[in-house]
Amino acid sequence: MQSGAVTDTQPVTFGQVFKIGDVPRQAHLAAEDSQGKRLPLQVDESATYPDGSLRFAVLSTLVPHMAANETRLVSLLRGESPGPPPPAPAARFDLEVELTTHFYQTTIIKFGNRNGHTPGIPFKLGENIAFHIGEERFSLPVTPAMAGGDFASYQNIAQAFVKIVNDHSRKVRASWNGAEAGFEEDLWLTSTSDEPFVAAIDYKGPAKISILPYQKPEPAEKWNATLRGEQGALWLNGGVAVERDIAVPLVAAKTGKAHPLLSLRVHLRRYPAAAAVRADVVFENDWSYAPGPRNLLYDVAISRNGEAVYHRQAITHTHHARWHTVIWSEGRKDPVVKYDIPYFVNSGLVPHYDSSIRISPAALAADGQQLEKADSGPLGTGAVTTYMPMTGMRGDIGPLPVWTAQYLLSMDARARALMLVNANAAGGMPMHYRDQATDLPVSLDRHPGLTMTFGTPRPGDAFPNVEIRTNPWTLDVAHHPSLTYVPYLVTGDLYYLEETMFFANWVMGSVDPGLRGAEKGLLWGNQVRGTAWAIRTLGQAAIILPDLHPMKGYFNAKLQNNLEYYISHFVRSSSPATSPLGIVENVEQNGVIGPWQYDFFFLSVADLARAGVPHAAELAQWMARFVVGRWSSEAQAQGYCYRMAPAYYVKFRDPAGRPLRDWGALFRANWPDVKSCPATFTGDSGSDSPVGYVANSYAALGAAANLSIPGAREEQERIARDSRVLISKFAEDPTFAIIP
Repeated sequence: MQSGAVTDTQPVTFGQVFKIGDVPRQAHLAAEDSQGKRLPLQVDESATYPDGSLRFAVLSTLVPHMAANETRLVSLLRGESPGPPPPAPAARFDLEVELTTHFYQTTIIKFGNRNGHTPGIPFKLGENIAFHIGEERFSLPVTPAMAGGDFASYQNIAQAFVKIVNDHSRKVRASWNGAEAGFEEDLWLTSTSDEPFVAAIDYKGPAKISILPYQKPEPAEKWNATLRGEQGALWLNGGVAVERDIAVPLVAAKTGKAHPLLSLRVHLRRYPAAAAVRADVVFENDWSYAPGPRNLLYDVAISRNGEAVYHRQAITHTHHARWHTVIWSEGRKDPVVKYDIPYFVNSGLVPHYDSSIRISPAALAADGQQLEKADSGPLGTGAVTTYMPMTGMRGDIGPLPVWTAQYLLSMDARARALMLVNANAAGGMPMHYRDQATDLPVSLDRHPGLTMTFGTPRPGDAFPNVEIRTNPWTLDVAHHPSLTYVPYLVTGDLYYLEETMFFANWVMGSVDPGLRGAEKGLLWGNQVRGTAWAIRTLGQAAIILPDLHPMKGYFNAKLQNNLEYYISHFVRSSSPATSPLGIVENVEQNGVIGPWQYDFFFLSVADLARAGVPHAAELAQWMARFVVGRWSSEAQAQGYCYRMAPAYYVKFRDPAGRPLRDWGALFRANWPDVKSCPATFTGDSGSDSPVGYVANSYAALGAAANLSIPGAREEQERIARDSRVLISKFAEDPTFAIIP
C-alpha cells in the first residue's frame, strides 16, 4: 500500500478477495508488515462461499509511521491480530451542504410530424431550416441524411442543431434526448440563466416544425443540509473503523421542508485511534415513486468545520441518477492499495486472466490520456460509451472493461484512476431507483410489474412519468459494461456496492414483466449477448453482497431463478426440440445463434461457477457442448471445420424447425458450398484482434478449461499456435486473455 499523506498512523480500508477454502469458517485473519510486526485488523461485511469459507471482506487496519507517498508491504495470514491503539481525542467533523436550485426555461423544438413508423411530411434536400432566439439565429441546409420524413431524417436534423446552438448561443444550451423513445426528433433548449426566452421558427417549406413550451423559469431556491449527530445504519463496526450510512435531510432555507426529489446521504467513517474521518457524500435524485421526477439544476457548496472544501456550479442532476465526492479530515486522503496480481486473478471472483502478461507502456499511457480527457465531474460520463446500443469492438464491453483488466494485470495508478472515474460515471445513468419505503433499491418482490428502460409496466407498479428527462445516456442491456464491481472489490466502499446493486436490479427491471416472470427476474427475454452481460451483472451483486445484507437473499434468489430456468428448459429437458449440441435459446432466436454471443454467455456462467454459485457449473458443463464442441476433434470427424467455429451467426435448426443433431449436419446447413476446411479463419472472425470472435472463443475455452471440461485446454492451445499475432496483442488489450 502507498500512503496518502505524512502521518504517524495511516488508516486504510480496502476490499479483499479470497479463494474458496483459504479462510475457513471461524478462522481468524491477521495483517503483518514487512518487519514481521502484526497490525490491528478489522474484518467487516463478509461474503462467504457455500462451504462457509470467506469469499470477500472489507478490511481495515492502521499502519504506523508512514511518510508521504511511502510504500509498505502488508501480508495477510491466518492468525490473531492485536487490538487497535486506544482512541485519540475525537476529531471534530462538522459537515454542511448548501444547494441553490435553479429552474431555467426549457423549450422543445420538434422536427417533423411522423406518427410512429408512418413517415411525416418530408424535408427536402437543399432547403434551409432556421430558428432564432432574440438576435441569435441558427440555420442549416437539409443534407441527404436529413431529407425525408422518417425517424432517421428528423433525428439527424435535431442532432445537427445541438452542435450549432451550443457553438454559437450564449442564451441557451441545446441537447438531444435519444435515450427515450418518442423524443428522437426533439431539440431541447434550456436557458443559461433565469431570464426567459422566445424561440421562433424561420422555415418556409412544407414540412412541419413545432415549438412546445416545457418548463417556465422559476426563482432560485436555497437548500441546506447539516450533519448533526451520527445516527445511521452501520457499515463498518470495530475498534479500527466505524462507518455509518447517514441520511441527512436536505431542507429549504425558507420553509424547512425536505426536498421532494433530492436526497443526501453521508457514509461517515471514523478511525478513532488515528483521529481521522472520511465522509463519502452522496447526492441522489432517485426515489422510485416520488411524484414529478425530473432533472434538476443546482450549485453546491460543502464546508467542513466552517471551511469551504468543495464547490461546483450549474450541476445538471439528471433523473434517477446520483454522484458522490469524498471529504477527509484535514491533511488526509485515500491511500492506494496494490494487490498480489496472481492471487487476485486466481481468487475465482474475477476472470482468470493470464497474469504473465505485462501490459504495454503504450496502453497504460493511453489510459492516462483518456483520464485527462474524461468528463470526471459530478455526473460526468468518464470514458464510457454513452450510446450503449453502439456495436463493435468497444473497450467497455467484455467480462470486464479493458481498463479494469489492464489494472488487474498491472496495478498501474493510471488504469486504476480511469477505472474509478468510469465507475463514478455509472452514477449518472438513469437506472437508479431507490424505494423510499425501504431505503434500498426497489424490489421486484414488492413491485413485480415495474419496468425500467424497456417493457410495459403493470398498473400499480409503474413509475411516475419523468417531466424533464434529457440526459447523455442511451442504455442497452445487450451492451452494458461492468463498471462498479471491481471498484467495490478493491475499495470496499459502500457507494460502489450500491451501484452494483442498482445495475443488477436494472438488468432485471429492463425486461418486460411478462417475459421475466414478474418477480422472478428472468433474463431470457434479451438477445443472447444481453442475457450474457445481464447474468454477469446480476451474479456480481449476488456473490459479493455481505451475507447479512437485507438484499443478499433477494439477488441470490433471482440468480438461482435464472440458472434453474435454463437448467430445467434445456440441460435436463427430454424434449426433442432441445439442441443436442448444447445450445440454449432465448426469445425470438428462431433457430439462429451467434457463436461469439454464446461465448459471452458461457463466460458469464463459467465465472459464476468459479465463484461457487450453486447450479452454475451444471449449466456451464452443458453449454460447453457447443462452446468447446465446435472446436473439437469429434466435430471435425463428423465433418465440421473448426475454422468456422468463430462464425458470426449459424443456423442450428433445419427448415422444419428441428434441431440439427450432429456437427456434420450443422456444417452442411451453414456452408453447403464449402467442401474442404480452409487454411485460415474466415475474414470476419477478427483472427488477429484481441477482441475479435477468435479471441472471444479463446477466452471461453480458457474458462471451460478452468472447469476441467475435456478438450478445452487443448483447443485453446491450438488457437494460441494459429493466432500468434492475436496473443501478442493481449499486452495492449487483455479483455479476453483468459486462461486455465
